[in-house]
Amino acid sequence: MRDPRPAEAPVDNTGIIDLSVNALAQHTNEERLRQALLGLAARNDLSGLMRYPPVNGSARHRQAGAAWIAQTTRLAVDPALVLPTAGGQNAMHLALAAVTRPGGSLLVEQLSYPAVKPLAGLLDLRLVPVAMDGEGLVPDALEQAARAHGAHALYCMPRLHNPTTVTQGLERRQAVMAACRRAGILVVEDDVYGFLADDPGPPPLAALEPERVLFLTSLSKNLMPGLRTGFLLCPPPLMDRVRTLLRATLLGVNPLGAELAAEFILSGAALESASQRRALVAERQAQARRLLPGAASDPACPHLWLPLPEPWRREDFARALLSRGVRVTPADAFAVARGTRPTPCASASAGWSGWMCWNRGCAPWRACSPNPPPWGRVLSRETA
Repeated sequence: MRDPRPAEAPVDNTGIIDLSVNALAQHTNEERLRQALLGLAARNDLSGLMRYPPVNGSARHRQAGAAWIAQTTRLAVDPALVLPTAGGQNAMHLALAAVTRPGGSLLVEQLSYPAVKPLAGLLDLRLVPVAMDGEGLVPDALEQAARAHGAHALYCMPRLHNPTTVTQGLERRQAVMAACRRAGILVVEDDVYGFLADDPGPPPLAALEPERVLFLTSLSKNLMPGLRTGFLLCPPPLMDRVRTLLRATLLGVNPLGAELAAEFILSGAALESASQRRALVAERQAQARRLLPGAASDPACPHLWLPLPEPWRREDFARALLSRGVRVTPADAFAVARGTRPTPCASASAGWSGWMCWNRGCAPWRACSPNPPPWGRVLSRETA
């Protein structure tokens, strides 16, 4: 799998415009980082940031994590149940390791965040794709897959799903959790894009079944990926196992990064940044609709999920764009099983800040697909 870490700018040293990674422009937060570092340097209690950190993180860092979850979901949580992590990927690793065992199965949406695949390999898990429709996971299919494969863990993204941009409604979330109760499924809920929603919308799965759901979020998409700070909300019965996993892998989260993150959150800077990010994404999505008629991804999402016109195949379309200087991600990257044949689609980041770069990136797309089909909900199909 290609290295998910973005270059410093959307145009790399080969001249390729890279729209394959959901990375928002960082320069808007440079001044916030500078001021936070100056404030930190002026403090007289820096020695606490130089020691081995407590595996739970400090009380202030847990409080910040609980505050960020509340700010982005309206879910009030006990800070004692929140663990600081080294970014969303680390939170995902800890959560999946806590709810599975080597050799077991993990239920996932049939189109899913690509990084779940290497994590499953690391944990010796078999991925079981679950059918989706225009509202996300299909509850009956979830329950059937769980019973057929003896799976008791699910990883999913109910809000601003990557890649389809779908957000599950309340009734669908309730039905998904009812299926999880019947099949004895523990859930890892990924909400890393949730801060981009203008309205928190339906309550997260963690609010519907707090004893069954591990909820993860991160500051990478909002503030800066180099901060490497995320948060994991754990049900009390799983807290000891997650702490053990965190101690075994990291000892504890870097207290300097966690302190900067806490300052951003508790001062309101993180919310201010989120508002700016939402405005940037909305602007780019509006531009995409002008430049690419037929594009209708959720306007809060930092990427486009576009159907391809006949007779294009996914890989051929991506290669054609690359030959014209633009890199996108074909739908195959999100398929979690070889038996899954994705609808012909491609994903392109809409988050870069420069209008000229985004306009240049879309021009070859228009050239390759002069008559894009009307947008409908992008679904995936199972091979017959």
